[in-house]
Amino acid sequence: MTDDPESLLEIEQFSEDDHPSNHLYISYCGNQYQLDYEPLYLAMRTLQERELGVLILDFWLEWKDARIAQALGVTDRTVRNIRSRALEKIRRWFSLTRGMP
Repeated sequence: MTDDPESLLEIEQFSEDDHPSNHLYISYCGNQYQLDYEPLYLAMRTLQERELGVLILDFWLEWKDARIAQALGVTDRTVRNIRSRALEKIRRWFSLTRGMP
């Protein structure tokens, strides 16, 4: 398994046909987004709302930085900084826990 948290992000949005007992979900802005890897789920739960939002809009919804910036009322550079901080927090979580829940 890779040590790169970015590669673990699933791009699947919750739907009624899924079997919730088989998956974990992160909530953001009233929507739920599926994760199939418990350590990543636990790491993402440590993020601030804005950091989580940037990752969801980027990796799940595949929005470009400009669109994320507009939605959050910030600059493109701020989006990149928030994403960088969020990914570093996830890396640090994996480093400290060695990916164990």
